[in-house]
Amino acid sequence: MNSKETNTKAKILAIETTGFMCSVCILDESLNLIHKYETKQFTHLKHLSSLINDACLVANITLKDISAIAVSSGPGSFTGIRIGISTARALSQALNIPCIDVSTLKAFGLTAQIKHFLQETLYNEIFFNDEKNGVNTNDFLKNIYYINNIGENISSNETIARNKSMAHDEEKRVLFCPALDARRNQVYSGCFDENNSEIIEAKPYKLDEFLEKLAKYLDSQNWSSKDKLYFVGDVASKYNTEYSDWASRYNYSIILENDVQNAIGVALLGLQKFYNNETIKYSELNANYMRIPEAERTLKERLQRESKICAKK
Repeated sequence: MNSKETNTKAKILAIETTGFMCSVCILDESLNLIHKYETKQFTHLKHLSSLINDACLVANITLKDISAIAVSSGPGSFTGIRIGISTARALSQALNIPCIDVSTLKAFGLTAQIKHFLQETLYNEIFFNDEKNGVNTNDFLKNIYYINNIGENISSNETIARNKSMAHDEEKRVLFCPALDARRNQVYSGCFDENNSEIIEAKPYKLDEFLEKLAKYLDSQNWSSKDKLYFVGDVASKYNTEYSDWASRYNYSIILENDVQNAIGVALLGLQKFYNNETIKYSELNANYMRIPEAERTLKERLQRESKICAKK
């Protein structure tokens, strides 16, 4: 699909199933966003289709009006990732529209920025108010995205920028570090700045390895206690003590938020990729587990043990 031919009609369906909350968004070229979600944990298979249908009803469109399917491809729950990927592939093939692969951590980092800029109360009122049954978010999102002609400007590095008027005066700088539990004493994490540029590569880390890598970067930037670090994700509560001890050691100011990923950032990054012609065919869409699944790892370890036993005989 040539996105330039449809840049006045672009509508992105975004899917997020990598965490315990199933979430979908429909975002159009005017930054009007519909968000539907289910908070019952890990009921993606049951609720995903109905959430997509509900979002289309609120947007007053059908699936045939969708321009592309953006999906959070991982890391996260292996089962959840597979559900999202499979659904995106099926819709892409059935509707003959492209897919857009979106990094879970990058999207999560962007959503954390939006929450920071809007403040939590306004963020929840805009995106998590079921009574409104979907809202026009144009004015709110344009406070974060400086976009005049989205078809021309969304590929520019200047489109994602901090709105200085919405920031706290006492904050000099802010970084966002989404982090998900990867088990085996590891976290999936990365670090993104106010333009959502990746400062520290998003991948699996030992927590202390990631924090020391972050400390080295901050030291090179003359980071001060006035600057803010946001750690968001399910490990914020699990490793609360470790984060707090690290921050105290370096005299950093941190905020820990036990948030869960949703489709808002997926939709915004999906629209940006759509206008950058960064779409792919459904057959090219793959999960980004960032490491092999637990069952595969267990099987590999068992086969290695059996191989050693056989070698000794």
